[in-house]
Amino acid sequence: MDLSKLTKEEKKAEPIPKKIPTAPQNISGDKYRRFDGFEDALKELKQNVICMPSPQSFEEICEQTIELGQLCNKKDAALQHVENERRIVDRIAHQKKTGKAFFQIGAKPIWGVTENSYLNDIIKCIGASNVLTEGNGMTQREHIVRSAPNYIIISTMEGIDKDEAEIWRKLTKASIILVDGNIACCPTPQNFRKTLESVIKGIE
Repeated sequence: MDLSKLTKEEKKAEPIPKKIPTAPQNISGDKYRRFDGFEDALKELKQNVICMPSPQSFEEICEQTIELGQLCNKKDAALQHVENERRIVDRIAHQKKTGKAFFQIGAKPIWGVTENSYLNDIIKCIGASNVLTEGNGMTQREHIVRSAPNYIIISTMEGIDKDEAEIWRKLTKASIILVDGNIACCPTPQNFRKTLESVIKGIE
């Protein structure tokens, strides 16, 4: 196995062969994340590695899920799962007409969801508009305050927690909604639906 391309943290981690004891037929990964070193190592182990782009919409999440189902000879199950989640999302989306929203996914510096992210569809589904209409997502607290969003959605994870919510409460009158980052930032049809449900519950 060629470990030359792995980071120090990855080299210290448990050896890759021990992580795949069931000899999977396919291994998928997000090509925009730190997957390149693992990709080469897994290919040396004769694994079929599929790199998929980060989805930019809920529909792309569904399409990728169906594609993975087909690769694993589970297309019918994938189709049924996707249709079930689509049906729920369609039923609960757009029940409320709101103003503007900021969806925070990073704290130092402050990062927000942009219009080319699948999480922007969460904002669309609640009938709101994204205050971040340009840029790569990095922003400043002052800009968000000036934008006067009606809702600030915070994806909780390492470095972003309830303390971040308290900062926003002191600076803005926006309703603060916390969602689980482990769910929101893992793009599957079910996780998208769960995140949307959490946001709608926060609005209510």
